[in-house]
Amino acid sequence: YLMDRAEAGEIQLEDPVEAAYLFISLARAGLVTRALLNPAFRPGPDEIKASVRTVVQLFLHGVQVR
Repeated sequence: YLMDRAEAGEIQLEDPVEAAYLFISLARAGLVTRALLNPAFRPGPDEIKASVRTVVQLFLHGVQVR
């Protein structure tokens, strides 16, 4: 997906594959870290959606063509 969007000129990336790995890492990092620090932590569907939404906005804002 990222490679297609880069080729279409919608986003600017040097390495779309690396960007995809970093996106997945970013998406998992917040909730996984909280769960590691607090084994009782169990995010609900709304919290997961909010976290993913935040990560998507952060990631896309960083790669938009300006």
